[in-house]
Amino acid sequence: MDSYEFLALLSVAFLLGGFVKGAIGYGMPLVATPILLVSFTLPQVVLIMVAPIFISNVIQGFQTRKAWSVLKLFWPMIAANCIILLFFGGRILTMLDAWILTCFVGLMMVIHAGLSLAPPITIFTRIFEKISIRKLILPSGIVSGFLGSLTTIYGFPSLQVIVASECDKEEIAFLFSIFLASGHLALWRGMTLNDYHNPEMLKWGLLACIPMFFALMAGRIIHQRLSIQNFKKAVNWVLLLAGIGLILKSI
Repeated sequence: MDSYEFLALLSVAFLLGGFVKGAIGYGMPLVATPILLVSFTLPQVVLIMVAPIFISNVIQGFQTRKAWSVLKLFWPMIAANCIILLFFGGRILTMLDAWILTCFVGLMMVIHAGLSLAPPITIFTRIFEKISIRKLILPSGIVSGFLGSLTTIYGFPSLQVIVASECDKEEIAFLFSIFLASGHLALWRGMTLNDYHNPEMLKWGLLACIPMFFALMAGRIIHQRLSIQNFKKAVNWVLLLAGIGLILKSI
């Protein structure tokens, strides 16, 4: 691929990913990663994602900053996820073969989308009903850190625990922004500590922030006007099919 083809691929990935992020508050890496894996390795995708993920979540966090007090309850989740990603994520990503990582990403996408599309009455719902959310905060952060170290997708199961809590819409959006931004920075730092550097990918990521920003703003408009439940279903079906495609590609 030449520079123009790379630019076109980045534009498609972050226009779609930024739109989904603006509409439902998360999901940009889930949408953009399978598109970028067409031409980049997973460690390269992590570096490309640094600037877009950080900037998009800073914007989201600023928009919902009045909900900052919710961190008093959820900080152990965020801290555990970051520490594990920092010390394990970078090492694993720079050691495993690309096809194994691709398969893991596809598997996590299928699990994430499948659980999101599943009926409300599931085993997880029953667990949440019997166990206090407070007791799940730290364990979910630990699990997210280890799963993210293998796949770069560190949202599961922490995001599900946040959604299942009694937080309101603004608090959930604020927690998403802090959790996702800090997690990816920790993953990036872990890679640099393991001597994985690629400044060119960081530059591509900065360039990708341009289409991402406009898509993010468009997504916010949709967020205010359309049924988010139906939009989430459509996104999760796309993610499910994309995850299956990645698994088949790696076999």
